[in-house]
Amino acid sequence: MFDLVNKLLGKRPMRPGLGVALYGPRTDGIDLLRGLEWLQGWATRLGLPEAEWVTFNYGGPGNRQYKSYKLQSWMKRGRPLPDPYCTSVEVGRFLEGDKRGMTDDIWYACLKTQAFPELVIVLDSSVVAPSGETLGELVSDSQTLARFDYGYVVRMPMERSPPTFINGLVFGNPTSGLTRVQEDEINKWGAARRGCADYIDDTISHYLRDVYPLNFLNPHHLAMQVKGQSLKDWIEADPKRGTLKPLIEGKLWTWTVPENRIQPIRKVLGPERLLISWGDFNTPSGGPLGHTYGAKKGEGPPPFEGKPLTEDDQRWIAEGLEQMTPIFTRYTGESAAHFDKLIAQRDTQFAELLDAAFTAWSQDARPDRPPPDQALQAFATALGEHLVKRYNMAWYAVEDEYGRSLGVCHRGKGDARTWAYPVDAIAKRIDSGETGFIPAVLEAVGREIQQA
Repeated sequence: MFDLVNKLLGKRPMRPGLGVALYGPRTDGIDLLRGLEWLQGWATRLGLPEAEWVTFNYGGPGNRQYKSYKLQSWMKRGRPLPDPYCTSVEVGRFLEGDKRGMTDDIWYACLKTQAFPELVIVLDSSVVAPSGETLGELVSDSQTLARFDYGYVVRMPMERSPPTFINGLVFGNPTSGLTRVQEDEINKWGAARRGCADYIDDTISHYLRDVYPLNFLNPHHLAMQVKGQSLKDWIEADPKRGTLKPLIEGKLWTWTVPENRIQPIRKVLGPERLLISWGDFNTPSGGPLGHTYGAKKGEGPPPFEGKPLTEDDQRWIAEGLEQMTPIFTRYTGESAAHFDKLIAQRDTQFAELLDAAFTAWSQDARPDRPPPDQALQAFATALGEHLVKRYNMAWYAVEDEYGRSLGVCHRGKGDARTWAYPVDAIAKRIDSGETGFIPAVLEAVGREIQQA
């Protein structure tokens, strides 16, 4: 009937869309080029038309630097990466004669490697409508790229931008057509994803976003408690609660839920605080931030003192890292490319090299030695960024009676907080002439996070 009304009004019917979203724990060494080949192979296997564009994210301030290519031209040029340490690859195909907008894909796919791996595949299901069995095969095969241990399949019109919804953002706000509660449920997921990636020492794949027609669950999910029994037992106790089947022995299960049973199940799991996307921001829900929603005045965690970075703050950090690269190379003999790789690793090698570089700079009597203000900015940003990468911390601005400064903070379960101030730490050692302290700083911060 709605198609007839749209036709009478001169409107095109919305294109049905299907989105597959997969998430996993922290994984090192994901090969984006191999991931791109995998995505193209599955597009062919599903019967989708060949991809025509590819986009890479290669970091920068706010992790917002992107480079796009026409796929065939990029392949003829030898498949170059805009940066050796790109954090995501996107690929897809637009509709013929489209405007190249966010909702104009025949299909779209993205593999992200930063913090926690994510895999998203969205397609126009009027072009291809894969079965649940085929989607299960896709998820099983995705384990060759990384460990993905949570996911779901969502169905919504392509014009509503499934990729935006999957990322936890409201598309078209303020004219999204959603209620305030529905918008908050989407935004709660986005806040939880960003929190786990940026400042909470937790894994988003431990949690359930919501209930979908097809869900991929791990043992952690199945052990969640529902009215005094495990989620696994609760599902299997009543056929109206869907069908649970093993997909990867001992690791991953499919939970298939009939569309007409989703809302009744949500009404049980939501109040039990198993779902992140449950209720507005005044409603306590599941997830790493769920306990902070709906807290009465004085009952919630203390206000977080960290403030978002300004553009000047972000620029200062980016400039410091740029200045650190030649200093690091000068005093350690390591290459610039090796600096970018080491700073993101979680072992002790970078701290030891950074410490050696600071000692060598402190003892350098040559006239071309980098001046103290430049060294302060370079070593402080390098130390801070390594803390961010190694301990899943994040940069914040802090304002008090002494002024404004930058620090990094780890936010754990229950809103536990561990702060470190790399700018102050480096400034103090430059003034005192102390060296040989950086590994101890890293060790102390790590110990404090564990005890928090």
